[in-house]
Amino acid sequence: MEDKTYYLEMHDRSEIIASRKTKEIEIKDMAGKPEFNQRMYCEVGEQWQWIDRREWSAEQWAEYLADGDHRTYAGYVDGVEIGYFELECVEGQVEIVYFGLLPSAIGQGIGGQFLTACLEQAWKVEGAQRVWVHTCTLDHEYALANYQSRGLKLYDTVNEIV
Repeated sequence: MEDKTYYLEMHDRSEIIASRKTKEIEIKDMAGKPEFNQRMYCEVGEQWQWIDRREWSAEQWAEYLADGDHRTYAGYVDGVEIGYFELECVEGQVEIVYFGLLPSAIGQGIGGQFLTACLEQAWKVEGAQRVWVHTCTLDHEYALANYQSRGLKLYDTVNEIV
């Protein structure tokens, strides 16, 4: 099976194209909670075949998040958890490592608004010069369009056999 990976980026906060606001989304910092990352990785990633970290132990999650380059945030609507995103920040390069909605939140029209909040949070990282992400044909069918609609620009595409 062929998988196409798309790499997207933006170089300034002013490039964010905000999504239409449909609901109030609250963003909470989940620093120091590796069990949250583990749970969300599995719950959000289940349908998108996120498998690399599925078998990690609690110690592996704690070690992964301990270096200070990682930031994790949860999204809530009316007090109900909708998804999460994970940022990795290295020398002004902020990667959206993981971004996704819980299955119960998909189809509610909040993905664009949640991504807008993610991008705004990424640009709050001290020294941020570039925000980037990759998505692929295994992700949600609207993932690429959502990233582009929020202002991220395609800079590379890679075809792989999986």
